[in-house]
Order: sequence, then structure tokens, then C-alpha cells
Amino acid sequence: MIDALLNERDQHAYRFILNVLGSSVPFHKIRPTLLSKTFREIARIEEIENSARDKWGNWDWQFTEAQRNGTLYRPTLDREIMKLRRDVRKPAPISLWPGGKKFALCLTHDVDFVSLLALSPKAARQAFMGKIKANISPFKKAVELIRLGGQFALQPVRLAGKDDPLWKFEKWLELESLFGFHSTFFFFPAPGPFVHEWDCSYRLSDMVKYGRKKMSVAKMMNEIDLAGWEIGLHGSYHSALNQDLLSIEKREVEDAIGKRIVSTRQHYLHYDVRQTPKNQEQAGFACDSSQGFNRSIGFRAATSFPYVCWNHKEGRPLSILEIPQHIMDGGLFTENALEYNTDLAIQHSIRLMDEVESVGGCLTLSWHPHNIVHEKWWDVYKTILEEAHHRDAWGSSAGEVYNYWTKRQKMILDTFTIKSKK
Repeated sequence: MIDALLNERDQHAYRFILNVLGSSVPFHKIRPTLLSKTFREIARIEEIENSARDKWGNWDWQFTEAQRNGTLYRPTLDREIMKLRRDVRKPAPISLWPGGKKFALCLTHDVDFVSLLALSPKAARQAFMGKIKANISPFKKAVELIRLGGQFALQPVRLAGKDDPLWKFEKWLELESLFGFHSTFFFFPAPGPFVHEWDCSYRLSDMVKYGRKKMSVAKMMNEIDLAGWEIGLHGSYHSALNQDLLSIEKREVEDAIGKRIVSTRQHYLHYDVRQTPKNQEQAGFACDSSQGFNRSIGFRAATSFPYVCWNHKEGRPLSILEIPQHIMDGGLFTENALEYNTDLAIQHSIRLMDEVESVGGCLTLSWHPHNIVHEKWWDVYKTILEEAHHRDAWGSSAGEVYNYWTKRQKMILDTFTIKSKK
């Protein structure tokens, strides 16, 4: 048990340090500055102190202290904690990952589109607006919209008799299974009464092709689940701040697959550290993977390890485990992000893998299935998986990370008694 003399914040930070080390370390061996930094990072105090947000209402890389001091691409918190290994008490630390794997690779997919043929006008606008340069004149922008609109209108004619380019969901499973990996597919619920302009527009009843069979999106979700991959919720933009809406969306996905879901990620990574994790807890989720960046890659909380979220209103830990996102395809490639070519994307991603492997952490990827139409995006994902497998990583879904990490955490707390220095 944690010594009652420690305040709630110190206990929260101490538990995280204990979980990372997998063993007991005397409290007096931990510098007060490390304890303070640990709580500040995993409770995301910086995001409360700094009110800056981007046009989506999100906290992104440009607002971080880490970006300004040059540490965004290093899990600095993990590095400091690992220095405590020399002070670890016997017995030997509990293995970080199953089978003694060197590090973990958490694989996730946000399903924003399921079809190009069935795009609604709103979805078409979302798909094409990213191709229009923001600095061109209003007239040229209108001309470009008309041109792209024409392309969209003619799309069914061009693709007549052909399979939809996005109907390749099974390819992700086939690739990951080559390495013995699993992933999570975060599906969007049916558009509800509080639709935001950036929300996804497909319905779970829409028809797709999975493998060689035509079926509904809901049926495809069942097939993916039965294959051993995980289905989670891709919560709508407004659900980040609306617990009732988030609960409704969770039930819709659960009804579609006939079982409870435990994992979620907010669409557009729309997230308020003071409200969203509390909403997720109340909705019945167990883990989230929204704390990352839309327009860059890196360590938002200076760590590669999962951490328990903090209830800022009540001053206590929540039951939500955060599995932070570190690399998203859009952050690597899109025009308002890093705009990397294949070589740069691979080099930077492997650099983050080096950092995670050095501390034995968990590197979390987010790749959108509709981007399979871009050869560069697919090749980079495949290369990262190949490299992780070569390095003996544990490739897993968000749900698998949650199940293992929480069981490991309980084992550690049951095994070791922490006492502060009297």
C-alpha cells in the first residue's frame, strides 16, 4: 500500500514510477523535482496553465514546453525514472512486457471513411478541403473547389464496375498478422443530433466489401473482432465535452458487435484534460489513446508508458488508463503538418522507436485505413512494423495493452509495500 503520509499527488506520481520500474524503490531515493515533474506530466498540468489551442480547439505540439526546449522527441520522464534502477529493492523487477519483449508497439486505426463511392457532400468537402492551399485568393479557392467537386461528381462513373478503393480493410489485418501483431480499429458511431462539421458521416449500416463479401460496416466490425483484433469507439467531436453523448456512442458500437468495448480515441484528438477523461470514465471506458498530436509526432507527456488519468476537479486518480499516441500518419505527411517524404518519415519514426526501446516503453501508432490509397503512407507503416518485429517488440492493440498493464500494475502493488521515510 502507499503510505498515507504522502499526499494524493505524490501517491499518483509514485505509483507511476513504481509501475515503470516494476519494483519497489525507497521514497527518499526519489528527488522531489522528479516526483513533481512526474505528476505535472501525467496529469497534464501544462495544458491547464496554457490556454492556447489550435483551430480545432486542440492542444498540439506547437504549444508544448518540450517543443520550445528541444525535447519533444525524447521521453525525458522515462529516462529520469530509469536512473532509479540502481536503487530498486529485491526481488527482481517484474518484466515490462509479455514474454520478456524489449518494448511494446501499440497499433491503432481511426476509421474516418469507409468508402469513396458513398461519400456524402459533407464528407467530400472534408476529403478535398485539405488539398486547397490556404494562402490562395478566394477566387482561386472557389475555382479549385469547383474542379475538385467535379472530380467527386464523376467518381462513381470512373469507378463503375470496380471495387471501392477503400475496401481493403482486411489488408491491415493481413499485414499485422505476418508479425503476430494485433491492432485496434476505432469506429465512428452513426451521426447523431449534435453533428459537428468535422465529424465522420458514414453509418454502421453502410455497405462495404470485406474480403470478398459485401456486408454492412457493423458486420465488418464483427468480422474484425472475431479475427482477434479490437473494436473501439472513435468518439465524435462534441462527445469530448458531453458525457451523455459519449455514452450513447459507446452503446451504438457495442450494440453493433454485441459485446462491451473498453478503448476509445476522440475524433480529431479533440480533448480537454479537465473534462474528457472524466467523461470517458463515466461512460464506462477503461482506456483512451487521444493524448497525442495531429500535426507532429512525439511525446506529449514526456513518456512512452501508459499512465492513469487524473481527476482535476476532485483531486484523485481516475480509472482511465491513457495510452498516449506518439506517431500518427497525418502528422507525418499532411500539408499542415510535417509534410515528410518516405525517407524522412521512416527516419523520424525509427528515431522515436530507438527512444522507446531504450527505456522499454510502448510506442503507439495511429494509421487511418482510408490512407491505404497512398502508397507512401502504407510503405512507412509496413516498414515500422518490420523494424519493430526485427527488434522483438510486442505488437498489440490498445485493449491488450490495457489488460496487460493493469494486471501487471496490480501484481506490483500486491507484491511491494511502499514506505516513505519517516
